[in-house]
Amino acid sequence: MTSFAIALRHALLPPFLCRLARKLLLLSILTAGAMPVWADYVVGTCTIRVPTPPATECPGADLSGANLTGVDLSSANLNGANLYNVVLTNAVLANTDLSNADLNKVKSGSITGTPAALPVNWRLINGYLVGPGARLKSADLTGANLANLDLNGTELWLAILDSANLSNTVLTNVSLSSAHLPNATLISANLTDANLYGADLTNANLANANLTNVYLGNANLSGAVLTGAILSGVGWNNTTCPDGTNSNLHISGSCMTPLDAVLPLNGTYKGSAIKETTHAQ
Repeated sequence: MTSFAIALRHALLPPFLCRLARKLLLLSILTAGAMPVWADYVVGTCTIRVPTPPATECPGADLSGANLTGVDLSSANLNGANLYNVVLTNAVLANTDLSNADLNKVKSGSITGTPAALPVNWRLINGYLVGPGARLKSADLTGANLANLDLNGTELWLAILDSANLSNTVLTNVSLSSAHLPNATLISANLTDANLYGADLTNANLANANLTNVYLGNANLSGAVLTGAILSGVGWNNTTCPDGTNSNLHISGSCMTPLDAVLPLNGTYKGSAIKETTHAQ
């Protein structure tokens, strides 16, 4: 016991002043680095260990909605954890076990380290966790190989997918609004009910793709390949067609019909009212 503490013990001080003095003494010791400082904290039902090691052990834990930006989860055990709507931007996932975890609506980017295991249909690509239901708004996936993945319900609006490979990829119910897809390969991709409002599909290859009920308002398909594509229920409006013409100048407002020979009335072509609903996202 220090002389200061002994003096406190015998001093005729009120109890509350003694407690305050003890706290100040402890604070001075910690500040001087006389003992280790641990900063473990609880998120949901999981205690995140900081620093690591020791590794975080939270199999089956509920971390839904947590903001784990920049958190070091190296070697963490998150097998079967609920990570719904979690933010993992700049997180460290070296040797992290994410097998059977719920990653729906996860937001990521600039992730470092390679996880030991990921759930079925999930990949770590260009620093992003990519899988069904992921939030990948504005993600830079230039040249990424996303072939044969299940990306049902994924948010990809404003994503950069220049020259990406999306052959045979499931893109049903995906938001690709204002996404950049020039020179992308989408051969035999399934885009049923996808939203491609304002998307740039210049020179994209959509041969044999399923575009059932896809919305292509304001999209740019200049030079795109649509050979064998399924185009049932496609929404065209002010779409730049593969031949460079505007869909509104075609019969029924579709890029797949001949140009409308009837002159416009008051500047409006017959096809311009086809599916004018705005799909911004």
